[in-house]
Amino acid sequence: MMNRYVTTLASLVLISTSLLAAPKGDDRGLLPELNTQKSTEKESDSQALKSEVLISKTENKAIEALQNILKKKKGSPQEADFLNRLAELYMRKSKSGRFFDLQRSSNQKTLSSFPVAEAKGADWLQKAIKTYSIILTQFPKFVETDSVLFNSAFAYQQLNQKKNSEGNYKTLIEHFPNSAILPDALLALGELLYDQGRFADAKSYFEKIEKYPESRVYVYGLYKLGWANYNLKNSSEAIKKLKMVVEKNPPEIEGTNKKGYYLRKEAIRDLVLFIGEVYQAEDLYDFFKAVVTTNELGPALFDMAKLYDSYSRLKDIHIFLNEFIKKEPDNMYVVKSHILMAETYETIKKREQVISELTYAGEHCTVGSRWRKEQTVEAVAEICQSEFKRASLDLAKRWWEIWQKNKSHKEFSLLTETILKLIIKNEDVTAPDLKTRTILAELQFQLEKFDEASDNYYFVASNSKDKKEIHDTLYASLYSIEKQLEAKPTDKKKDERKQRSIEYYTKFSEGEHFFPVGLKVAVTYYEEKNYEDALKVLAVTEKSKNDLVVRSKSQDLILDIYNIQKRYTELKSLSQSYLKESKDETRSKSLQKIYEESHFSEIQVKNAQLKPLEQTQNLISYFDLHKGSDLGQRALLDALKIYLENKSLNKFTRAAEDLLKLYPNYDKKTNLIKDLINSYTDLTNLKKAGEWSQKLASMEKEKDKRHVYTENAADLYLLEGNNKEARAIYQQLLTDSAKGKRIQLFAKIKATLDSSKDQKEIQKINGIILELNIEPFATEVLTEKAVTLFNDKNYKDAFELTMKILKRDSPTESRAKARFIQGQILEQEFTSQSMKTTKEDRLALIIQLKTERLEKAQTAYLSVTKMTSAPDLVRSSFEAVDRCYSHYIESLATMPLPESLSAKDQAELRNEITKVLGPIEEKRKENLAAIGEKDPNKNRKTANVDAWLETTPETSARLEIGHRYELFLTLAVPKTTSGNIKLFSNKDVSDCRKDSKNIDLAQVYSCGEKFQIDLADSFAAQMSDKENNLEQVQWANGYVAFKKGQFLKAQWIFEKLLKETQNNVGLIQYNISLLKQKNKPDATMDINVEALANLNDIDSYMGLYSRFLISYKNKDYKTVDGIQYDLMKQREYTENAGLREYVIPFIAESLSQVENTEKAIKVLDSLPAAQWKNPEYLYFSKARIYEVFKNSTERAIYFYDLANKETRLADKKSWLVKKLDFLKTKKQ
Repeated sequence: MMNRYVTTLASLVLISTSLLAAPKGDDRGLLPELNTQKSTEKESDSQALKSEVLISKTENKAIEALQNILKKKKGSPQEADFLNRLAELYMRKSKSGRFFDLQRSSNQKTLSSFPVAEAKGADWLQKAIKTYSIILTQFPKFVETDSVLFNSAFAYQQLNQKKNSEGNYKTLIEHFPNSAILPDALLALGELLYDQGRFADAKSYFEKIEKYPESRVYVYGLYKLGWANYNLKNSSEAIKKLKMVVEKNPPEIEGTNKKGYYLRKEAIRDLVLFIGEVYQAEDLYDFFKAVVTTNELGPALFDMAKLYDSYSRLKDIHIFLNEFIKKEPDNMYVVKSHILMAETYETIKKREQVISELTYAGEHCTVGSRWRKEQTVEAVAEICQSEFKRASLDLAKRWWEIWQKNKSHKEFSLLTETILKLIIKNEDVTAPDLKTRTILAELQFQLEKFDEASDNYYFVASNSKDKKEIHDTLYASLYSIEKQLEAKPTDKKKDERKQRSIEYYTKFSEGEHFFPVGLKVAVTYYEEKNYEDALKVLAVTEKSKNDLVVRSKSQDLILDIYNIQKRYTELKSLSQSYLKESKDETRSKSLQKIYEESHFSEIQVKNAQLKPLEQTQNLISYFDLHKGSDLGQRALLDALKIYLENKSLNKFTRAAEDLLKLYPNYDKKTNLIKDLINSYTDLTNLKKAGEWSQKLASMEKEKDKRHVYTENAADLYLLEGNNKEARAIYQQLLTDSAKGKRIQLFAKIKATLDSSKDQKEIQKINGIILELNIEPFATEVLTEKAVTLFNDKNYKDAFELTMKILKRDSPTESRAKARFIQGQILEQEFTSQSMKTTKEDRLALIIQLKTERLEKAQTAYLSVTKMTSAPDLVRSSFEAVDRCYSHYIESLATMPLPESLSAKDQAELRNEITKVLGPIEEKRKENLAAIGEKDPNKNRKTANVDAWLETTPETSARLEIGHRYELFLTLAVPKTTSGNIKLFSNKDVSDCRKDSKNIDLAQVYSCGEKFQIDLADSFAAQMSDKENNLEQVQWANGYVAFKKGQFLKAQWIFEKLLKETQNNVGLIQYNISLLKQKNKPDATMDINVEALANLNDIDSYMGLYSRFLISYKNKDYKTVDGIQYDLMKQREYTENAGLREYVIPFIAESLSQVENTEKAIKVLDSLPAAQWKNPEYLYFSKARIYEVFKNSTERAIYFYDLANKETRLADKKSWLVKKLDFLKTKKQ
């Protein structure tokens, strides 16, 4: 908030021995409020001018007389006193001079017949200052020197000579500490400094006034001290001082000290400004309650709210105004507060609160309310009949206009209705607001609140004196009742309709709606089920010659009576009779339609008692009888809707295809085809979905949409495995697609190609890619060519091609493989270099060449790690660097030395080589660390990643689960979607027969497990005929796709299922992860098997296998021992040698951990060594058992030695050698 400069000089007074000058007003109006005079402003100004002219003449005479006296008293003891009086007269003349200055500037000379003096106020001030200066210099001991200093300072201040003014004030304060006018001087100096923005200096002088509580400027000094503190950002102290001002000026002294009272008002008003920066909104009420009177409390808080409103502190307004309303319910400002809060809520568009606040305000304004009783008649008139109604109408008008502009904003119509009700609720009962009530009725009618609209229309009709208004509102009331009865018939409304129909019919026999109202009378009898009287009236209205509408409606009502009586045969006959006499084509069509509708109504009545899918039978039957009619089509569409809503998608697709054949021009054909595509997609019949997508594309005129539908068809074919059809469509789309889109299409085309079958097609596509230079595929094609050249050992051409690839303007990631090939070629050159030489002088050259080639290969590989983030390529690069380091170390360490060197020289040379290899050894360690960091499976050790390599030869580590377990995972299919979830197992596989009657997921699973895939596929399709069975259908189709090897389709099905269900989420995520790996074998699983292990499923293979893995991982060996029996019985275990080889070492480890080593050895021997693809794990497991659990070093050495002979990895051999050395040493 900006500083607020208060310049009131309430105590800048002209002090003399006989007179104190009146307070000077400030620019904020801190003066007593003006009393309105009966005379006009012009008369007042004229009178003031006359008075001032007379005073000026008197002053001139006084000055002249005093000057004459001074000439005679020159040098006498009284000279100083006479000079002081002369200076005072000059000061008085300066006031007159300023008055005349203003008169001249405002062209008001004509107001008086007296001449206006020419002298200016500033001139008299200069004379006064000169005179005061004489006193101060020539009469330093003058008794009234303090007064002279004060008045001269004041004169300087009037001339804006602030420095001189400040100096005189300070001289007075310093040299006359006991002066009676010291407080005035302190205040005057403080004001002078304050006006200059020197708030801290001003504060110091205002504070000194506090020592003079009896001074007449004491309270004003406190007030100014408060402002000084405020401007110095010390709001708390400012508040404290203003509170003292309020306390020192109680309201009861208003009559005796008006100036103090208005200073109190100013202090309260300024507290509103100050307090917001110190006090929380929750404390404002209590603060003001303690400071001000009850009468002052409302205005203070209301002013506070308006101030907060200007700063949009709306939440705070609500806090303290609500507390005020709660604790001061009878205060006059309560209603104003509600109105203000309503307006603030409208600002933030909280319309419910707006209504709430206006409702409270309206309740207070209600005649007889407690609040109203406590107020004056004038206050009620001002607040309720003026402010409340104005605010309410303003809001109503605003909301009404919003609604009229956009009828979809129905909330504004409801808000408008509420506010109009509030206005009416508080209307003057002796003069009701008929206009507002009519608007309310019209609004309620539009809102279909026909009951309320009717009452309000009728109120206007009953109270109006205008005949046309009575006619219109009475009919509107009647019509509203009619609409209300259509929505909700009641006996009361029927009586009202009857009475008002009669009233209108009686009063307005020539009225515009006479015949329609007559028909309403008949309708009344009809609704009373007084069909005989209704038919009598209808007999009259039916014969109306001039009103054919009434005539036809009368006939319709007659038909309806037959319909009510369920005399459908007579109804059809009567409609045909009317049809024969009808000469109007439209009418004839309507009667024909009645016949059709009567039949359709009959169908609807029957269907109301049936289940949705049962209803479709009647609808299809109706369609067969009325194929040429709109209702026939509607019946079929209703059936389709029921099929779709109840997920009976097989029936929907068949019926939808029938409709599209019978009604090729159906107006919503496009939407129906989209539903058909979605249904086939939900059924995972992607081939049919693709065919209909192509048909939809052929219908589409807009190119972009046509491409979308066509591409969607190809995508569906691709998922279904129809690669040839998908590829043909993608190639067709290539011809007129933008470059960016062609990149996507080429990616999809490549996905349709099988490298083992489609080489010619691949070469053709690659040729197009290179010709059009489509990146990154062009780079990938060239890289594949480079790989082929490298594999064919055509290193020269391969290297040249990779050089070209690296210069291409394609993503760095796509060029990384080419750089890797360069690394391989450079590595081959590096490793093939011989280190043999017989000449001493060539040793350095050979080592230098070897080192240079190492650096080239190393640089190539390391650059790959910066070009790509592909885990496999990065790891392969680091591993290649490790090979280079290993080869370099071994080559130098074992290089043959020339025989011409002496043994001593050879030893020294070996020593130097060792020193050279030291840094290389360190680099190799760093590189190995990098391999660990870049390994995506670093936390998932496997039997292929030797955990024991991380241990010393003195210890032994168990084999870890790793991620090879993924090779033996299969799809998880749950028996149920909720509750205690179990997976299907071998126990659930039953006979798979074509004539099976119980078609469900279990039957599909049984056929799939018996490899009767076509039958499983057929059963999955039949499952969709069941109501609300889509989730099970998708599980079945996902399983069938998996069994067919359509892993991409299966993945798509489970990803779709994941979006549509909350059931078995963990299993679905597991299946998706499994299928991702199937679709991309080098990918890693992104979830683990905990979701399956937590099922506690002891029957299914996946349940047992996952629990086995998790238990072993967690070292729960007893559980592993318990599970392994059941796992070994599973078909997957007995038929998969790889699975047996993988889990047997874990079983043996677990048995050993529970001290059953003999059984562990038997389990290992259950799979003969000749059947092991990696027998080193058999030997390592046995070696570990003998070493760790049986304490047989000799047998351990035997099996470690066998493991060493079987393993092909150098690092593993290195560890095993160290282990063998350790055990042999230990044995000795």
